[in-house]
Amino acid sequence: MRDIRHYPDQVNDLIAYLKDTVDASHPFAGVHAGPGPSTTMPEVWLLGSGIDSAYLAARRGLPFSYAYFFGVDVQHGTEIVDTYREHFQPSELLTEPKVNIAVQVMCAETAEEAKRLSASRNLLRLRIVRSGRGGIPSVEEALAYPYSPQERLFLDEYSRTTVDGDPQQVKAKLDALAQLYQTNDLSIVTICYDFAARVRSYELVAEVCGVKADV
Repeated sequence: MRDIRHYPDQVNDLIAYLKDTVDASHPFAGVHAGPGPSTTMPEVWLLGSGIDSAYLAARRGLPFSYAYFFGVDVQHGTEIVDTYREHFQPSELLTEPKVNIAVQVMCAETAEEAKRLSASRNLLRLRIVRSGRGGIPSVEEALAYPYSPQERLFLDEYSRTTVDGDPQQVKAKLDALAQLYQTNDLSIVTICYDFAARVRSYELVAEVCGVKADV
């Protein structure tokens, strides 16, 4: 198990590196973030899926990205985000709470194809839970895998936290999450075996949601 006691200090260190304000007595004072202080400091978000992360982001006055895509304790997700908003303390980086919801998405031209493509992601998730590691299997491998009843039950529960389907279905689900968490700031994660299918998923979501690339 990882020792997370130093994590709050590491968050402070990261911000200090980006601002180039590391104290001279710090053991890593000689470390400097590139490309250098002449550029605009990037916005620092804290990604988390639990109440401790929400409190930390609130106390540090940072934007909070709720990791809905982890599929862990999402039944408490709104409480976690509400806790962040309620305990938020303004900082020099942010004056009011700012929430993002990070969602697992698999979009294809048809719901059937999205379900097929998501099989590789689902088997990957199962392997991570069981052993903590594993590469993305092919769709064929995932479909041929001999799932036990318990494993199928786990994946059924996990699939309830993913946003899979055709473009209209995906948009409807994303809109519902945005309304539930009272934010229009969503980010998506798409994991599948075929790179072209992954790119196409992002393209379809962008098209149906009216997102245009900055040029």
